[in-house]
Amino acid sequence: MSSNKYWKCYFLCETDGVLHRFPNPQHNEERFNLWMKVLDSEMQKRGVQYIYNNMRLCDQHFELWYRTPSRKLTRNAFPTLNIALYDMTQPVLILDLLVNMVPEEVLCSLEDKSVRIEIYWTWK
Repeated sequence: MSSNKYWKCYFLCETDGVLHRFPNPQHNEERFNLWMKVLDSEMQKRGVQYIYNNMRLCDQHFELWYRTPSRKLTRNAFPTLNIALYDMTQPVLILDLLVNMVPEEVLCSLEDKSVRIEIYWTWK
């Protein structure tokens, strides 16, 4: 997380909220690679270290259940919301999830005549 005085969301979102740094590729390469898939191919060519040191994503790109009460992201968080992929030749993020993650818990509830399903994922 960083101060918004210097950092901006990669997607140029207008937000004063929390900005999240990409996962450390040396500690969790698989998770870093999932996050990197939301970047356009030109940004990806800049390399792992550049992305880790310079790219941030705001809260608008993460589901609510990926945030702790202190507004930090959970260890298995990855961006899924409000993502504009510039390079449609990139593999679809959801396919990577199906390969790399498994459901840990599924919750169902009824809200105003609709069904809400929440799936909490964990890494294999």
